[in-house]
Amino acid sequence: MSFGYQVLGFGSSANAGDGSSLIISTCYGSPATVNNIDGGPSLTNVNSVATSSLEPSGTGENNSASFNGSNSYLQSTLSSGNTIQGTGDFTLSFYAKRDAVTPSFQRIFSLSNGTTEISVEDYSSETANSVTVNTGGSAQLASISVGNIENWFRFTVLRKSGTLKVYVGTSLATTQSNTTNFSAFNNFRVGSNNNATKLWDGLIHKFEFSNKNAVVPT
Repeated sequence: MSFGYQVLGFGSSANAGDGSSLIISTCYGSPATVNNIDGGPSLTNVNSVATSSLEPSGTGENNSASFNGSNSYLQSTLSSGNTIQGTGDFTLSFYAKRDAVTPSFQRIFSLSNGTTEISVEDYSSETANSVTVNTGGSAQLASISVGNIENWFRFTVLRKSGTLKVYVGTSLATTQSNTTNFSAFNNFRVGSNNNATKLWDGLIHKFEFSNKNAVVPT
């Protein structure tokens, strides 16, 4: 079984580095801790994010990034050309599976302006096997079921023409009207929140970020 997207070029380096399409593609390969897009922003591996030989089936890529839940994450400060362009379209997509730990607001990713963030987090034990999307100052999108969170799940957050959409696998889970200006949200982290206090304990595979295209998973 293979997975794809409805925008040509997403998942490839066809428009790498020019800010027009995919700019970050990480958490696969060897090592799984670099940005696989030539000319895209560099990623800093903080406190030894590791490469795991495990990956979900059907993605076309090997290995995953392994986060220790204590102090490891990937980070980049995005240039103005690589941030989400104001109130425009974007996509963040990944596969993840959490280790057998108690949920505690662990961030799978965070894109922050230093004060607020757009992020996906494993919320709390009261909402086990679900995640919450923080939407950059708008109301949270809470309790989005991902099945058994200790198994691989695929998750996509996109904005198209002022509507934020969240997909689990290829199924639309929820939507929100959203016109937040994300131009100043340049602190990009995989596996952590903005100040490295809520860190992911588990694996992330094929994390991809397009700062201009809304890419519906298929």
